Amino acid sequence: MLIHQLEYFENIKFNNSDFPFILFTSFGLTTHPHWHINSELMYVEKGELTLYINGEPKKCSKGDIFYLPQNYLHSVVTNCSCKYYVLVLGKDLLLSEKDDPILTPIKSIISGEIKTKPIQIQPGNRQHTLLLPIIESIITEDTTAKSFYKIMIKTYVIQLFSLLLRYNSDIQDSNLQPISSRLLDIKRTLDYVTNNYMNKITIESISKNFGLSEQHFSRLFKQFTGKTFIEHLTHYRLEQGKNLLLNTDLPVSRIPELTGFCNPCYFSRVYKNHYGISPTETRKKLMKQQSINI
Repeated sequence: MLIHQLEYFENIKFNNSDFPFILFTSFGLTTHPHWHINSELMYVEKGELTLYINGEPKKCSKGDIFYLPQNYLHSVVTNCSCKYYVLVLGKDLLLSEKDDPILTPIKSIISGEIKTKPIQIQPGNRQHTLLLPIIESIITEDTTAKSFYKIMIKTYVIQLFSLLLRYNSDIQDSNLQPISSRLLDIKRTLDYVTNNYMNKITIESISKNFGLSEQHFSRLFKQFTGKTFIEHLTHYRLEQGKNLLLNTDLPVSRIPELTGFCNPCYFSRVYKNHYGISPTETRKKLMKQQSINI
């Protein structure tokens, strides 16, 4: 059982291939635009957030439940007063039940064999009343990790998708549209940032790659992700910097140049504005924790 930090959300790796399930929890954390081959369920426990799905903003409030199928580009924009959970379901979660034909519809959805569309379930209807206790039970089982909790979670997942199928006869997306060229451009932009964040990147150079004006590209990126390109680039670089601070012995003074920042002073200022603590303080805090554990 692990509750991971959402800042590592883009590279989902299951700790147990026999149980591909992860529970993410967030206290007001905005996520980078990303996509993956796993379906997920989001539950907003308090506050409000905006979930961007292939460029379409969805407002979510306290109590909302959101089902998101595989391969949709998505990101979360929120504030510090919001708390939400994300349940990530690996496509092979029910693989061990492959010989049970009754579960075929559910397995086909989780595995991605059947293409489905996003569904938002809000408080005030029968479906929400039935789904919420199941989601809360999954969270409790994963958090407490008592004996046989994995079996319990699988059982709850089957119940959950049985209800989704019962109350959403149109969940299968028979009119699934091909990915637009602009969405592909955004995905390529995100990949480019991932592979080149340590180098100089400008809106001018990025927009030229896709044959767009700077204004058009900036507007398109904000539409699909809820953030400006510079915001995304800066936040991504900050996360890489924090990762180096926590997981390497590199001098703090070297980290800005390795993460694409123009100078150490600027990196330190932006880092502290974002995390509420300076890079040097982050490293000192880590060293103090390590000395206590010795």
